[in-house]
Amino acid sequence: MMITACNSAMSTIINLIIGAIVGMLGGYIRYLIKKQKEGNVTNECLVKGVMWLLHDILEPAFDEVINRGFAYLDEYENLKSQFEIYEGLGGKNGIKQRMTIVEMLPKKPRGCELE
Repeated sequence: MMITACNSAMSTIINLIIGAIVGMLGGYIRYLIKKQKEGNVTNECLVKGVMWLLHDILEPAFDEVINRGFAYLDEYENLKSQFEIYEGLGGKNGIKQRMTIVEMLPKKPRGCELE
């Protein structure tokens, strides 16, 4: 009878320990989920900020090239690289149309004058 009571007490203690461990793990998982959601919001804001910066850089640069009527080779490569990043982030707002126009314009090395 003493052994049964001892086994019952040990079983209760083990159940309490398991319950405490499961509770702590659940709390930690909730903490990790909350941190991940906060990180996602931060990442989303960073992406939007980079998109706006690229938009503000690309728009006047494309307009300058379009008004000039040609693009310097190095300038075109830089614009193309920046546009690919902008587009990869999900950017829109008329920049794609400007890139299409710039792609159709003649490309010249630096030092060439408009003929």
